[in-house]
Amino acid sequence: MVKVPEIEFNDGFKIPQFGLGVFLMKDKAEFMEAVKWALEAGYRHFDTAAFYGNEQWLGEALADSVLSRDEFFCYF
Repeated sequence: MVKVPEIEFNDGFKIPQFGLGVFLMKDKAEFMEAVKWALEAGYRHFDTAAFYGNEQWLGEALADSVLSRDEFFCYF
């Protein structure tokens, strides 16, 4: 796993610099595999929106991982 650099906001809050955007991911099996790969590679930042129609899949993929919720940054 690669250590991903962070971006610090003016209030001191930090987020991982690199994130996986899930816009246009419409096939659930491919989506789940992509998120699994991203987690294994060290991604902890995920960009999603209700408009994309796959928020629930991201929740499922993260819940299936061995990581705790406080290890993720999800931008909604």
